[in-house]
Amino acid sequence: MLCVLIIGLASGYGSLLHGEGLFMHHAETLVVGLDQYGIGHAFGSSHGHSRVFRTFYYDSIYATLAEAALAGWRELEALSGEQLLTLNGATFFAQRGNKLFDQNVRVLQDLKMPFELLSPVQVSNRFPALWLPTGVDACLAPRSGFLVANRSVRAHVLQALRFGVTILEGVCIRHIDVSKDGPEIETSAGRYRCDRLIVIPGPWALRTLVDVSLPLKVTRQQKFYFRPQHPSTCIRRLRQTVLRFPMLRSHDQGGG
Repeated sequence: MLCVLIIGLASGYGSLLHGEGLFMHHAETLVVGLDQYGIGHAFGSSHGHSRVFRTFYYDSIYATLAEAALAGWRELEALSGEQLLTLNGATFFAQRGNKLFDQNVRVLQDLKMPFELLSPVQVSNRFPALWLPTGVDACLAPRSGFLVANRSVRAHVLQALRFGVTILEGVCIRHIDVSKDGPEIETSAGRYRCDRLIVIPGPWALRTLVDVSLPLKVTRQQKFYFRPQHPSTCIRRLRQTVLRFPMLRSHDQGGG
């Protein structure tokens, strides 16, 4: 029997869908997911209300993966009966001559993905609530949007359980040994051996992969949420416009 072990479910819950696929296509496959906290905890990378979904990347690998993931998200929505991904588009902008911005546009061009290059005036004409300064280039990527993060985690977990994936919570990783024929993992719940190992530890990457000697650097990616002065009015208007109003992101302060 083929055994697949997944480490880190809050940062990489999407790998559970990979586990489901393995289980569905190979009856002799055992898929086990480990997490040091409980499912849905707030210490990983995928908790809270929303996370951005985008195809605007500096590397074609990420853009291709995002495009390929669309079918998986729609499949998960069909299985769970929940709306998880909203493609309301995203407007990315940067000062003219920004090399990172220009590289991201070239990736979309090379992959023949849909996008529009807009001037600040064109952005304001199409989306009156948005204003960009002169000297800025903007790119509207329609196949971008946002995911309902907590709901997505729950949907992945429930469908994984449905297809026979075993999920163990509160299990800490102490050591990973990849020097043998199959990876061996020492945990607070005992020792595991598997044929395939998927490691998605998020901010614990340095500690979890200390014996692999990868050149990793953990950085903080802070999320901010703002409360409107008139919540009920804001929510009503958002419900009316969310599918027509894109996200907005600056590329002048770094980020891919």
